[in-house]
Amino acid sequence: MATILTTERTEQVRAFFARFAADQHGSTAIEYGLIASAVAVSIAVLVSSIGTSVTSMFGRVLSAFTG
Repeated sequence: MATILTTERTEQVRAFFARFAADQHGSTAIEYGLIASAVAVSIAVLVSSIGTSVTSMFGRVLSAFTG
């Protein structure tokens, strides 16, 4: 047998979802998290490309010393 929500309970559920949709407290934390993850990815890409350049430079220096 299916449970039928009463009008009072339906209004309570509607009010809960209306409050949940209007709540802005967590959105700031999520925005900061997205910014932090974008910065972390940027740093990882930068370090990776610099690491490749440094490795190449040390390879050239090593081959210059070994002749």
